[in-house]
Amino acid sequence: MHYVRGFTFLIGGRECLESITVEQMLVSLAEMKRQLHTDTVVLAFQALMENAHSEEIDWKSPDTPPDSLLEQIILGAERMGLRVFLKPMVNCRNGVWRGYISFLEPDVICEPKWGVWFQNYESFMVHYADLAERTHCELLLVGCEMVMAQHREQDWRNLFATVRNHFHGLLSLNVDKYQEDRIPYWDALDVISSSGYYPTGSWPAELARIQAVVEKYRKPFFFAECGCPCRRGSEKRPNDWTTREPFDLDTQTRYYEEMLNAGREASWIGGYAGWAWSCDTGEKLADGTDDYGVAGRDAAAVIRSFYDKIEMGAIYG
Repeated sequence: MHYVRGFTFLIGGRECLESITVEQMLVSLAEMKRQLHTDTVVLAFQALMENAHSEEIDWKSPDTPPDSLLEQIILGAERMGLRVFLKPMVNCRNGVWRGYISFLEPDVICEPKWGVWFQNYESFMVHYADLAERTHCELLLVGCEMVMAQHREQDWRNLFATVRNHFHGLLSLNVDKYQEDRIPYWDALDVISSSGYYPTGSWPAELARIQAVVEKYRKPFFFAECGCPCRRGSEKRPNDWTTREPFDLDTQTRYYEEMLNAGREASWIGGYAGWAWSCDTGEKLADGTDDYGVAGRDAAAVIRSFYDKIEMGAIYG
């Protein structure tokens, strides 16, 4: 796998899909490439469960982009010279984080079951494996931050094997922060990836821990998510999107500087895909909002400079 000079392009739910055209999304994607000098887009979108203990996964509602839209975005990205990593994610309608998806063990009669959920999850993922195959995506992320589901080793191994019958590109699993060394089945995947929302000051120690995993399995690694909101104090809990602290642009800038500087000497890191560029950003600046977006912010210049040095061979050759 070539170095990932990436960023996540997030296609939002129903409100976004009803108000933004494909053409506007492609303008936003082009703007992402222009501002950040990316060569890879992680195309992220959601399917929905009612709550963290529902067996059903709905990827056919108005909250999930139709295949035709995804195909047009992927084709447009490829025409821009971007590699496409496809990232179908599961979210809960009630707002509970996907990391809490779980069921009783062992399976209990008349209660939601792991077995049924994995059958449904497999159908969901196979659908997008077929889409990734026919649109020539380079990599498919078969899960994102499924912390309380990740212990089901055989279920995941079965899923990977099934998906490989439908998609012949690279497979990865985007585990959550602190979980890189808790996965015993990296051998069944092509690429290790994680959400690198590590607090300020902790990067050297966390990178040392992750490096041991990479060396053990001898697989490429990249951060499939990373970043920090523009809120005072968010550098201490960069994964927390719920905080309501005052807007602080410098917090995000300093966080990206620290994160990327920490990785400069770590030649085993295969890249980054920050979270997240909105599909409706276009040429708008992100200033004034306190989210993870970097459009028009100082953090964009930090990312662009870092990626330019990689492209010129100044960091990784």
